[in-house]
Amino acid sequence: MSTVGKRGTAEPLNWIETHKCWVDLRDSRWHESDRKGILVLSIGHLDELRHRAHCDVCLQIYQLLEAEITSKFGGVANLRAEQTLCEFAYYERNHEIVLRLTDNSIVLNLDAADLPRSMFKHLSRTRIDAADIRAWIMDCDKNHITCKSVRPKHLGHHTVIMIDVVDDCLVSTILSIEYVALSYTWGGKAGLTLRRANFKELYMHGSLREQQEYIPKTIRDAMLLTSTLGRRYLWVDALCIVQDDEINKVQQIQLMSSIYTGASFTIVAADGSHADHGLLGIGATHRQPPQAILSFSLSQKFIIDLNADVPSHPTPYFQRGWTYQEFYLSNRLLVFYRSSVLWRCHENSYREGSSKPISVFNFLPGYINEHDLLHALGWPRFSSYANLVNEYNSRRLSYDTDALHAFTGILNRLMDIFSGGFLQALPELYFDIALLWQSFKPLRRRQSQSHQYPLPSWSWVGWDGILETDWSFVIESPMIQDPEHGAFGKGPVVTLPITTWYKSSSISGQRIRIDNSYYQYYKLRVPTVFGLDEQKKIDEMNNYAAIEGSLGSPGVWMSGWTLSSRVLGSDNTYTSESRDVRPCWVHSDLEHAFKYPIPMNRPSGPLDSPDMQYLHCRTHRTFLDLGTVVYQEKEWSSAYVTILGKDEAIVGVLNLNAAVHVRGMHAECEMIAISRGYCDMVQKPETWLHETRNLDCLLEIAHMQNIKLDVQTQLPNYLEYLRQRIRYYEFYNVMWIERKDGIAYRKAVGRVFKKAWERLALEEIDVVLG
Repeated sequence: MSTVGKRGTAEPLNWIETHKCWVDLRDSRWHESDRKGILVLSIGHLDELRHRAHCDVCLQIYQLLEAEITSKFGGVANLRAEQTLCEFAYYERNHEIVLRLTDNSIVLNLDAADLPRSMFKHLSRTRIDAADIRAWIMDCDKNHITCKSVRPKHLGHHTVIMIDVVDDCLVSTILSIEYVALSYTWGGKAGLTLRRANFKELYMHGSLREQQEYIPKTIRDAMLLTSTLGRRYLWVDALCIVQDDEINKVQQIQLMSSIYTGASFTIVAADGSHADHGLLGIGATHRQPPQAILSFSLSQKFIIDLNADVPSHPTPYFQRGWTYQEFYLSNRLLVFYRSSVLWRCHENSYREGSSKPISVFNFLPGYINEHDLLHALGWPRFSSYANLVNEYNSRRLSYDTDALHAFTGILNRLMDIFSGGFLQALPELYFDIALLWQSFKPLRRRQSQSHQYPLPSWSWVGWDGILETDWSFVIESPMIQDPEHGAFGKGPVVTLPITTWYKSSSISGQRIRIDNSYYQYYKLRVPTVFGLDEQKKIDEMNNYAAIEGSLGSPGVWMSGWTLSSRVLGSDNTYTSESRDVRPCWVHSDLEHAFKYPIPMNRPSGPLDSPDMQYLHCRTHRTFLDLGTVVYQEKEWSSAYVTILGKDEAIVGVLNLNAAVHVRGMHAECEMIAISRGYCDMVQKPETWLHETRNLDCLLEIAHMQNIKLDVQTQLPNYLEYLRQRIRYYEFYNVMWIERKDGIAYRKAVGRVFKKAWERLALEEIDVVLG
């Protein structure tokens, strides 16, 4: 044992190695694993542990592993035999010990208890140690430059209502004061709320103390914690928004971005399903800490951390729509989850009971990198917007009419970046592209109440359910070597405008032109000639020459953008050592190089009113039938079906908002063209353009483009052969609409092959979409 373990780990490693139940087993000594720097010690299969009834240590280990397996897999019976071999592992680099199944499907961190170097400490069942939380906050306040830089400097002088936890009453103040916010789920147990009838009463000193029995536990505990941490003001929606005053509610909803972004930190009540659950470990609400003690003897004990693995089923907090923006808008988070507390800021993450920061925060269910993404956005990246939308729209709302309101805070945050603003949650800058959202599972149409504005069919806010994630790739990323899209985009698709869009609040009201200016910037794209055929190289270079001629070289354009020819490194930043020289656009505020410029530092005005629900355009239409399914990921997911011309020939594909389709179910479908697109099939767009991996569709595209094909259809990789021969796939983006009282409503979107569309009997019409 002298050869393993440093910094005090030799002794606990010896406790494990010398245990009587596996001392005689094969591989029961610490030895090198297949991975360098990791020592392992086998302790037998799960069944062996279970049958060692005479040994408390083995039974403890079995019960711990069984509980984790049940939580993650539904029970031991659901594991394969090879997964059930158990072992201890020691990581020499960071001197950590874990108990795990050999395939790493279950991993439990553990450390010796009561030793000076112990990573974990005992957690109290009755109370969270507020000193830990104060230390995390103090460390961030004193040492984190990034956290200081992202705090909003100017929150304006908006008047808001706060809970004064010292005087136990409500007060009116401005957002520039220091305050804490609470994010939680109501769950049908709102308790005491602020209303016009009790407005004056709740402003009286001590009024909240007198009515504390009516205040849900989560809010009471948050008030106590705020006071314990030396803060005075707390913002909670139930008591800081006048719940029966629609004007006040709308005003406060518009301030959500400022409220959560401006908070010193946000208390997140991620446990429980309702407001009366409480913050476990605060006040009188006791808890079962996520720890276990593994005792080899009275003096040989390990603390086992049970909070490392993500549970299979997220708590209601991570399934609710309103909590989404509250979580992701907050700069700093104090999260109560799985009976413990966690801290997250932009530079560190801490977990109660652990003596050192944790490097990741992804053990929260539903947690994706939107927290950093939302605060780090420096330019209007459509894929980032789409990721936010996809996660949000899969969450639940009690009321359909909240769909836009519960996302307004996110939109207000993005307004600083996306020129042109948002119309019904769609970015006007990329309006053609934003209209192309599709369903992953059949969506349910959200309903509006009679006194409220209807949610439009053409925006995703009008539909409830999971959207297709590949929506974010219907645009070629402007960044060269974008990590989200690959070197030149993930199967880059170019979307071209074919009409001018207008918006209005009524059918006959004033029409306002929609920005939709993305293509004006794309036309300034510099050539990325690698992998292109000679004609495309010529076209790209001619386009670049035209740009150079109009701007000068280098030309300064659009507030900080410069057209340049610079040396690029493999990470897309500038270096003097790389030989990779190409023209590119650079911006004074961005370190990466771009293929075309995009509008920067052009904050938009306030969000459009929800009454802007109608779209107007002039375009072409025709009537087409739907054929057979060409792609369906799961039996319950939305089907992609062929679109048929009058001669029954395939002319395109449609993302049907249904999981079941039989040919003949839908005939004479009215289709309108909403934009045009093209892609280079050699760059693999078939990951989401499903017609490009369907034999019948590819053969029809080749036929329409008069491409001669090898008649040997049994060639290996024939689909790839067809894509290589066709290479450039051009199409029209179409919308299937149905009409009611002269208004058109979206049913689905798809693509029709360009030459097929142009050969159809088309009629030019004016369209009003509602």
